[in-house]
Amino acid sequence: MKLPNFIQSLLTFIQNDNKHFYVSNRYDASINGEDTLVHYTISNDGTLNFEELSAGGGTNIWHFTFDEEEIHVAVASQDTGKVAIYERNKQTGKIGGKIAETDVQDAITANWWF
Repeated sequence: MKLPNFIQSLLTFIQNDNKHFYVSNRYDASINGEDTLVHYTISNDGTLNFEELSAGGGTNIWHFTFDEEEIHVAVASQDTGKVAIYERNKQTGKIGGKIAETDVQDAITANWWF
């Protein structure tokens, strides 16, 4: 995979089980022209192990968050004005397919209310 000259990582998130770490990559457009989320597992000694790169639903990921059960992730992309919802496997931490998407002008944040 050829990476662009300019990528920003904006947001990081560690799951409640302290076994999964996620990073948003802005302006990489490496999966179908979309920016990406990177998933790492965390070893007992704190070492990060790359697991997957998944599509983020748009360009310039500004925010992402997981629901209370940690089985969905909402991703807000500012430049494309979209919020996308993806499935997440709670045991493996892997992000699955997109289950919903909506256009939101100037989307900046995505939050679950629980």
